[in-house]
Amino acid sequence: MPSEQYRKPMRNLFPLQSDPAFVGLELLRASLDCVFINDLRGKLLFVSNAGARLLDSAPDAMVGMTFSQIEPLPAHVAALFDRCRAEVLSTGMATVHAYSIPTLHGTCEHEFTISPALNDAGAVVGTLIISRDVTVRLPSKPIAPIEGDITEKDSGALDMAARESIQQEKLRKYVMQAANCQLWYADVTELSPPTHLEWTIYISDEAEAQRFLPLDVRQGETYQDARYRCRIPEDRDACNALGTQSVRAGRSYSQDFRTTCADGAIRWLHEDIQVETVQEGKHWRVVAVCTD
Repeated sequence: MPSEQYRKPMRNLFPLQSDPAFVGLELLRASLDCVFINDLRGKLLFVSNAGARLLDSAPDAMVGMTFSQIEPLPAHVAALFDRCRAEVLSTGMATVHAYSIPTLHGTCEHEFTISPALNDAGAVVGTLIISRDVTVRLPSKPIAPIEGDITEKDSGALDMAARESIQQEKLRKYVMQAANCQLWYADVTELSPPTHLEWTIYISDEAEAQRFLPLDVRQGETYQDARYRCRIPEDRDACNALGTQSVRAGRSYSQDFRTTCADGAIRWLHEDIQVETVQEGKHWRVVAVCTD
């Protein structure tokens, strides 16, 4: 996280698009990590694009399946996932593990965190797995600009997309609540002269952020301002240093820190943070998943 002096106010990721489905769900789906969400029976409810690429399958094709039913997934990895799921469902505690998986380009080494997914009442309703390739990072793909006028065919496609976004919003809310996590995104630039990084931070949904991590947001503050202020000072300084060092190196990282909640309780949080270099030494994009 950035130093307070160089943070810009939080705002919607897409200021011209009010539908939060285009933010939260797509951030989760587009995460550079492999994200899997299972129900209590082990059936997949959600698979990120990176997870689908790892298993050489389409995300939707795996929904409703268990890990043992996914043919490209080696049996030893499926067994590890199932064993860890059983442990998490039994203890209610997150755990961290590692595994190797063969791909067309050789063997990939992965580390993953598996956490319990909770409902609003605090009951465990499934599991969230965030798996990271620690061998190589996936290359970034530039987004192609939209050119030309919108045709009648385009308009029909947009209407269909709008209807689909309603369903995506329902799925996004279910995923976020069941996963019991928080997503944020940052656009990071190096100031000139290069003395500090400037972070422009966005959050997918402030109401859901407050549900996950209730904070005392003071008058004139955004939720992100309060999130930064409420962090324990020594942890905040350590996160600032780690974030600056990692972003400048173009290196993804993880961090743990303590935060003071609205009721005064101290809560430990964990963040997995993906860093993508847009322009070497000058511009980076950051996507983060925050869990207990």
